[in-house]
Amino acid sequence: MLNTFYVSQVSFIWRLILKTINAPVAAFCALVISIGVHAGPDVLPAGINSPMFNYGVFQNLEQRYEENGSLWKMGDLRSVEYDASYLSKVSPDAKNLITALNAFGLSHGQSINYGILKFEIDPSMQYFAPIYAYGVTKNWTIAVGAPIITYAVDIELHTVNSNLESYKAVYQGRVSDDLDRALNLDIKSETLKTIEQRGYKPLISQKSQFLSDMQIVSIYKLQQTPYVDFFYLTTVGLPTGPQYDPDDLIALNTFGLASIENTLATTFKGVYGLSATPYIGYQYVLPDSITARVPLNDDDNLPDANQKENVHRSTGGKWVFKSEGEWKASDALTFSSAYVQNQKAADSFSGDKGTRYDLLSKNTYAREEIYSMKVSFNTVKAYFKKKALFPYIVYYEFSDLFKGENVNRRTLHELNFKMFF
Repeated sequence: MLNTFYVSQVSFIWRLILKTINAPVAAFCALVISIGVHAGPDVLPAGINSPMFNYGVFQNLEQRYEENGSLWKMGDLRSVEYDASYLSKVSPDAKNLITALNAFGLSHGQSINYGILKFEIDPSMQYFAPIYAYGVTKNWTIAVGAPIITYAVDIELHTVNSNLESYKAVYQGRVSDDLDRALNLDIKSETLKTIEQRGYKPLISQKSQFLSDMQIVSIYKLQQTPYVDFFYLTTVGLPTGPQYDPDDLIALNTFGLASIENTLATTFKGVYGLSATPYIGYQYVLPDSITARVPLNDDDNLPDANQKENVHRSTGGKWVFKSEGEWKASDALTFSSAYVQNQKAADSFSGDKGTRYDLLSKNTYAREEIYSMKVSFNTVKAYFKKKALFPYIVYYEFSDLFKGENVNRRTLHELNFKMFF
């Protein structure tokens, strides 16, 4: 009796849940390559090599900033209570069931509750990024990085607060087969069955490791004065990461993109070891083609396998604004903090069949604000004074995405180690 209802409504809820996992996460592992001793950008001396190793762990990914900027835990945000009021609104079959139960008196149908379908989704991510940098000239340094990502998702569904057992005790086996089927309907099973029938991969907890999009970075010192340095940075992203998968609801689907980002930075050097570096940059992602499931309409939140088609995708460009301050406490110890604001435009899609490509663009606009704190220790000057075995820099950084729209919250703990020879 309620199967039609579940095909549409349970599918809809799952689509909402899993779109939160597929938030733009390419920025999670974007390489911020600082070659010099201080926190801002710098270049290596000509002919100097610098191997680096970044290791980062992301936390709080299960929290989500909605379009209005409000922060929710994904499981709490998307859980749905299947009470009589909700069922009557979304399913004619359910409304008929409730009416039939009411005929037995005491408004029995109005009290029926299939329970709350709870979604427990816990994504986690960590990365290891080996980086190699080389001083081409005294003003120009290039670097290449290859982030390796470990991505895991724990998924659990369960229902709570159902009163179906009391209805079964009174009506099961005494009215009709249709009523018995309705009373024995398992929300969780129907959800998973619908996903499978639509041709999607099984929804199970999983863990994977893969090479993300590699990056090539160019840092050029435009001008150097006693008080101000000017830099021009170019970051080229290579589509070496996993390709878009229309059949995997928990795939990140944010890699495999070719991009170029141009950034201007100015370091103002003050007294007492203080300096400040504002940045402004823009990332352009090259258009590409993917196989996607195109919705038929606004209510088609879980497109069927026969709705796959090759579409052209234009990923929205992203403005990056950053302000970084630094205090060089000693030759070896430096403290810094930064504020970053990213604004990404919505994606756009087109194709040859004239279907609803606009629906693929929903909630692809994103805005995020991040603060970070960093402490670094280096032995570069100590090495030249013959007080250290070799020159290196090691730092720890903590950052938090504390405000945003259409993004998952994320806090990052990162360790970096770099050598020079």
